[in-house]
Amino acid sequence: MKSYLTHALVIFTICAAMVNTAHSQTTNHLEKVPPSRINKFIDSLKIKIARDTLKFNQLDLIGNGKDVTNVANYSKLFIINNKLSYKLDVLTAADVAFFVREFLTPSKIEEIGVLKAPYSNMAYGARGVNGVVNIQLKSTAKIDPAVAQLSLSGEQDAGASNSDKLNIRQ
Repeated sequence: MKSYLTHALVIFTICAAMVNTAHSQTTNHLEKVPPSRINKFIDSLKIKIARDTLKFNQLDLIGNGKDVTNVANYSKLFIINNKLSYKLDVLTAADVAFFVREFLTPSKIEEIGVLKAPYSNMAYGARGVNGVVNIQLKSTAKIDPAVAQLSLSGEQDAGASNSDKLNIRQ
């Protein structure tokens, strides 16, 4: 029994080291958008989002009652305040416009970081295959996180864990 526990501890230690290495690699590759370029970055991002919205097709959506995925998978993953996450390729044009109004207003943004593949894949798996845009909003920014009737389940305080998930209301 002692040998089994020793092996389990060694395996756990190796796995923990691998996770820490992947996390440091992704953190080291997060490209910060300089504050002087945030407006220009947001403008180009809005154009890209508008083009992506034209690709939306309801028939590309698949779901299991809990999560919805677009088989065409063309959207970046947007992380807001390290708490909310959005894939715009599962939203209608009206919902994407709501997202843009709520979160892509330069006066609300404190900082933007961009994580590109392969590091976005390492950090977020298939959801990050097209890259990740990490947006930190100013503490004074007023937002409605319920884009497209998505709601954050779990604790909503500042200390909420990463296990919070967005659910589409049926």
